[in-house]
Amino acid sequence: MITMTENTNTITTIPNHLAENFHKREVRKQLMKEYGNSSTAFMGQNEDGETVLMSINADGIILKTYQNNGWIRLDYYDEDGDYESEMYEGRWDKV
Repeated sequence: MITMTENTNTITTIPNHLAENFHKREVRKQLMKEYGNSSTAFMGQNEDGETVLMSINADGIILKTYQNNGWIRLDYYDEDGDYESEMYEGRWDKV
């Protein structure tokens, strides 16, 4: 499950059936429709136990992964839920 802490100190969650099916294009489109006005990132873990932050906008999603190898990977998805690109932001472990 991916969770988000808002400024109001409440926890908002993305339902498991959506978070677990993020790999599906139609789920990413649904996330943008339902959570596209979110002002902060959703946080959770992926299947590899890596910390992920998901920024959801009405016109796209950015998935930031703190990989086990120390690198920070950014995956970009467009307004149709299609994968656009991947970038690396540097290292989080500063080895």
